Amino acid sequence: MIVDVKKKERLKSKMAKYQIMTTIAQFVEQLPPDIQKEVKDFAEFLLEKMAKKRKRVPDFSERQARYIRSLCD
Repeated sequence: MIVDVKKKERLKSKMAKYQIMTTIAQFVEQLPPDIQKEVKDFAEFLLEKMAKKRKRVPDFSERQARYIRSLCD
């Protein structure tokens, strides 16, 4: 029974994401081609920015670990 609830929640989440993506696609389709390219470029920029942030987190954790190790020495 708990599994069914979790499956339903995941399905609802996927459906919500699909609806958002459909809405975004509908908006973008109404734009002229040059503006559509700008939207695509901006989305790629955001993805790159997000990837860079994810890469920075381990570096910060690694520095913390080195600092803590140095305190223990």
